[in-house]
Amino acid sequence: MLPRKEGKERQVIYTEERWRVFYALRKKASEVLACLAMLQPAPCVIGSLARGDTHEKSDIDIFFEKEIAPSLILTVLDMCKMSLLSYEIVWASPSTSIKLILQIDTNVKVTVPLSPLSPSEKEFPLYAGRIFLDELKSGLRVPGVNKFLQFIEPTEDGHIEWSIVGREEEAAKRLGISLQTVLEREHVRLKRFKEGKSGFIVHGKFDPSYPVERAVEELAEKNPLFRRKISGRFP
Repeated sequence: MLPRKEGKERQVIYTEERWRVFYALRKKASEVLACLAMLQPAPCVIGSLARGDTHEKSDIDIFFEKEIAPSLILTVLDMCKMSLLSYEIVWASPSTSIKLILQIDTNVKVTVPLSPLSPSEKEFPLYAGRIFLDELKSGLRVPGVNKFLQFIEPTEDGHIEWSIVGREEEAAKRLGISLQTVLEREHVRLKRFKEGKSGFIVHGKFDPSYPVERAVEELAEKNPLFRRKISGRFP
């Protein structure tokens, strides 16, 4: 599905079923966030669940905005009796952070940076829509941009959407982020629409029984660039 070009705003009214899915996903997300709340910095929920434009196939995307030891996260999840299904280590480009993605349910993933986030990555949660546990519990919904480059503005009974293509400055201003971040995200998405799924410099998927430290070491042995990127940042 290609993003719509700049045009009129469209109002979307949610059905009762869509609201049911939304509240069920938020309930599940609040349980995970409450479990991880003892960690600092506390994680947030980003994407459609923060904006409200969820559907039955939506994922719960939990994001740590700063580096934190994977062992701490795994220990806390184990204390909460939340099982790890699998995990991935990904590195998209030289300028981006290496990330650990923990799959703790079929539709719940926790993303943890293993190296410092780039400026645009730091602003990505605000770009996509970001809320924390207290905001989630209060029912807050925030604006953000979806993967089809539609700006989602929550309303009482749904949302208003419009394409950010041609309105990038307005989107950046309303989200409180830099224009550069909006342009970078737009470029990445448009490239993906044209060329298909983008690749990674490094991408490894592992069984939950395989230690994260060993997985990082294994990937570092295979890729000198990865080794330099992660050097001194991982025990």
